[in-house]
Amino acid sequence: VPSGVSPQALKLANAELDNAVSKRELKSTDRAKILLKFGEYFQQIKVVGATETSIAQFQKVLALKGLSVRELAEAQYGIGEAYRNAGKTAEAIAAYEKVSSESGQFHSYALQRIKALSTPAAPKN
Repeated sequence: VPSGVSPQALKLANAELDNAVSKRELKSTDRAKILLKFGEYFQQIKVVGATETSIAQFQKVLALKGLSVRELAEAQYGIGEAYRNAGKTAEAIAAYEKVSSESGQFHSYALQRIKALSTPAAPKN
C-alpha cells in the first residue's frame, strides 16, 4: 500500500476511476465489482481524504441499478468498515445497521461489528 500518496494524487486517481467506470459498455455488476475493490483499496491508504474516497466508491455501488442484495450489502458493509477503520464508531454502527438482513453473510458480519463496537473496552490493569 503506498504510504506517500498525496491528497492531490488521490483526487486524480478518483477522477480517473470515475471516468473509467462511467463507460456505458460496463454492466452494473461489473461496475460494482470495480468500485468495491477500489473502495477496499482506498481504505488501506493512510492519507487525508482516503476514508471519504473509500466511502464514495461504496456509495456509488449503492446508486447502481440492478444489483443483488449481496452486492448492495457488501457496499453498505464497506461503508461501515471505512468508518470503523477511521475510528468513527457512531458512523460505523449506523452504516452497519443498514446492512440488509436478507444478505446473510454480510448481515452476520455487521451484527458482529455492531456488538464489538458497542461493547466498552475492559479497563487494563
